[in-house]
Amino acid sequence: AAPGYMLEAVYVEGGDHAPGVSIFRCSTSKICPGGGVGVCAEGREGIACARCRDGLAMSTDGTCEPCDGRQIAIAVGGSLLVLALLTFVYFRSRRSLERLARGSLNLMLTSAQMFAALQTLSV
Repeated sequence: AAPGYMLEAVYVEGGDHAPGVSIFRCSTSKICPGGGVGVCAEGREGIACARCRDGLAMSTDGTCEPCDGRQIAIAVGGSLLVLALLTFVYFRSRRSLERLARGSLNLMLTSAQMFAALQTLSV
């Protein structure tokens, strides 16, 4: 396959014919260097080389690097920050019924934004 594409063998269970080949377009040629069936950049796997292998995490440049404590620290720190923020919003919104409704909305929006940020960081 050309750089930026990945070939994957497709086997049909119970079939008596030769396996086929599917072609997948990768997000960048950096993760799919091209070549034979199933060839991905070092540390990558899956359809279109989209995942890092177990024990590896995607870095900002798209390469897969060994996991270290940094990812865990970001996840724990982010979770604690969200918990503190939710606690603050909850107690702040308990003052009146109107503020409670507004606080609940703020709580849901803040939670959604934090989860989106954590997913973007791939934590």
